Amino acid sequence: MIDFSSLTLEMADGKSAFVGLLLRNGTPTLRMPLGFESILDTINGLPAEERYERVKSVYFILYSALRAFARTGSSMKGSVLQDFLARQNKQHGRSEFNAIKQKGDAPSVMFSALDRLWGVLNLQEEPYLLQLVERAGRKDAVDWGGFHRNLHRANFLEDGTAIVDQDFLTRRTLPGECPSDLVRMCCFIAYEISNQMGWECTEVVSALSQEYRSDHLSSDASLFKIEQWRETRETLCDHLERIDAHSIRDDVYLDFYEAADHFLNGVSVADTKEAWGIAGFSCVWEAACIEGLIREGRRVALADTANLTRARAMQIASHRRHEELEQMFSPMRPDAVWLEGDGGLMDAKYRLYEDAKTDPKLYTKQYIYSWILRRIAVGSEPENELWFPAGEDATEEVQENIMFESMLGYLKGLSGSNEHSKKLYNLCKSLMEAELGASPILSGVKFRIRQRNALDLLAAYAEGFSPFNPD
Repeated sequence: MIDFSSLTLEMADGKSAFVGLLLRNGTPTLRMPLGFESILDTINGLPAEERYERVKSVYFILYSALRAFARTGSSMKGSVLQDFLARQNKQHGRSEFNAIKQKGDAPSVMFSALDRLWGVLNLQEEPYLLQLVERAGRKDAVDWGGFHRNLHRANFLEDGTAIVDQDFLTRRTLPGECPSDLVRMCCFIAYEISNQMGWECTEVVSALSQEYRSDHLSSDASLFKIEQWRETRETLCDHLERIDAHSIRDDVYLDFYEAADHFLNGVSVADTKEAWGIAGFSCVWEAACIEGLIREGRRVALADTANLTRARAMQIASHRRHEELEQMFSPMRPDAVWLEGDGGLMDAKYRLYEDAKTDPKLYTKQYIYSWILRRIAVGSEPENELWFPAGEDATEEVQENIMFESMLGYLKGLSGSNEHSKKLYNLCKSLMEAELGASPILSGVKFRIRQRNALDLLAAYAEGFSPFNPD
């Protein structure tokens, strides 16, 4: 568990800096990506309860965006999801983020073993999950054969009847059966997390979660409300300890027990500085921008699909109409090309606009893309969009001067040793020379700069993803 009221926030200090949860001397720190600067300023000035809710929201959006990104199976071009527990548990074939424990008596920081929780629930088919609960009911029956050994704890009525609290009595256990309350507890934890992340649980998990709440918790119990989370966590920890004291530790039991225990109590990973996150957030930003473009209704016909889901890549492929489009763009690969109307191009830039707006390379590259698109779709005037992360949405129209020499220099840099790239360079050079003549400069070329609300864009990117239905 994590105390969002005391979680430290900081900004990533560069394009390739780690983004995610860090541990410094036992203190958790959430490092946020570029574009969250104004969000950080706002959070720091909020009252305690509002800050708790806001930090929690940012935390879950960032985590769920990274979790959604991981579903692509991308190599991430060298950017590695920090995954300590996966390295420790290769024998189980699971993929897990880290769990870390704070120093002293503070609650454990936990969100890394979520994959363990989803894995346990998903490995069991729903009928089997229900069977576990129903079977386990026999395990919870009291072993009255040991009643006489607890008479010293009894209260006696006037007629001599002895009354002993059932908590003092042992339970009957049958080999190979997981206690029903442990299964329900895992379902309750999964349901609580899913509510925060906007994930959809299965009907069985939802029903078992409600059963656990009704039997063991108050109606307002919550793992993620500032007034209730500590008490709720303590109740779950106490109950888990009682369950473990009267259970046979077979493989199924251990799977469920470890899932609950790692969430509630964490595990010590003193040698790990990164709890969960990614080194090089730019690939996540680019994927979120392409998704955002598609959500806006653009008919994307070409995109950098390396970090998109297979379903999304196939959707983009279905919109391709020009073989020449693929041939011309493949060595450069703009982030996205759409063909509705006059068409357009989008490049996602993971840096602040204020730090990038004077970089002539950005505009030169974009102009070459649009120039090629105009050659393919004769008569079109494609839009040129550059997307930057920001605290809120803003659009600005800019005009830049493009040097003919810099365009040729950029193309030459792409030519490399690839034969196709060389042909593309020679073709573009001859066409540009014929079209532009001796003009050394293109003045007043229009570009649309879109500063996108990074938090909203990442939330939309993760929307609809659920570990219960990862496809």
